[in-house]
Amino acid sequence: METTLENGILTIALSGRIDGNNADETAKKLSAALEGQEFESLHLDAEQLEYISSAGLRVLLKLKKDTKKQVHIFNVSDAVYEIFDVTGFTDLLTVHRMPHEISIIGCKIVGRGTFGTVYRLDNDRIAKIFNTDRAVTLDRIEREKDLAREVFLQDIPTAISYDIVRAGSSYGIVFELLEAFSLQDYLMEHPDEEDAMTGKVADILQHLHHAEIEKYKLNDMKQMLLEMFGMFGSFFAEDEMARLTGLFSDVPERTTLVHGDFHPGNIMVTKKGELVLIDVGDISTGHPFFEFFNMYPSFLLWQEAEFGTDIVKKDMMKALNTTTAEETERACECIKGYWNGLLRHYFAKADDGQLAKIESYLKAVGRFKMFTTIARMPNSPEKIEEVRRYKELLLAEWDKVPPVSEWWISE
Repeated sequence: METTLENGILTIALSGRIDGNNADETAKKLSAALEGQEFESLHLDAEQLEYISSAGLRVLLKLKKDTKKQVHIFNVSDAVYEIFDVTGFTDLLTVHRMPHEISIIGCKIVGRGTFGTVYRLDNDRIAKIFNTDRAVTLDRIEREKDLAREVFLQDIPTAISYDIVRAGSSYGIVFELLEAFSLQDYLMEHPDEEDAMTGKVADILQHLHHAEIEKYKLNDMKQMLLEMFGMFGSFFAEDEMARLTGLFSDVPERTTLVHGDFHPGNIMVTKKGELVLIDVGDISTGHPFFEFFNMYPSFLLWQEAEFGTDIVKKDMMKALNTTTAEETERACECIKGYWNGLLRHYFAKADDGQLAKIESYLKAVGRFKMFTTIARMPNSPEKIEEVRRYKELLLAEWDKVPPVSEWWISE
């Protein structure tokens, strides 16, 4: 049996038929595959499983009892799923049907995120297809699908997903969304509605930042970001890293929601002018400050780079989903106006002076995102010099930011 162990998940591939003729042999093979393995969750890949009898089901039930771990069975065909369902095993084990195959060839891209790309399939449906360069498991996709439902129940406008699919070697989620467009595309076509739309976005954010979901154990955004800082530890001395992480460590604790990837490509505008979120897979808990750190449009800083500007521009165009210099310039101006409007509406209690300070502080911490782009560039003498130069700028501006509790305006 083919097995893989990754991120605490042990995956074992099942194949052929499991019935009275080979149930004992299958049990021995499973036992051998588990021997000496330390894992948190067990996944059985049933893509090649053609049939399973009651004897085979008893093998899986014993496997669950013996391992005392969570057991998921993935890629189950309709025929095999029917066996699990009729016998009641869908109540005993977590069984996932094999995702339906779809084609995204020729489909328009309507948004991009950290983990996936959103395509319009037809007038009624969109699909978020997860990028193959990211380790996104079916477990995570199922969780995002369920989270979308929980967020919707919080009265936060979220597109309800109804099917997990596969497009080539990638998995995805299909959402029903009638004739909707990304907020970025909408604002570029309707610049006169920028103020009204940013007001609606601010309302959604405020609602999100006051909501809690107790059903799921969500990740803590502060801890995730502190771990991210550690990934770039080789570029900083110990005291420099302490200066960076100190600001984040002192941010007040919150158990309310943070979206984590809140940008105009993940917000859709319906035909009625309503806004709908289409990506909740990165939702975590934490202070709203972390939301704005993640949201800061780093392309607003691209002119600060002196080396690798072609790489920075390429990343910027990918984020903005543009292909020409003219499109990119228009999109930059659009998102700049969107960002300024969002700050004004979200921090409605701030006067002009306070708002300018908030923007300057978010810009200062936003420079870390630009630094990560520079740090990932191919090694060269020019890159080394650019890392040194931009690191000095980053730290100098970072040190000017007071503790978040001193300047964050309470709702």
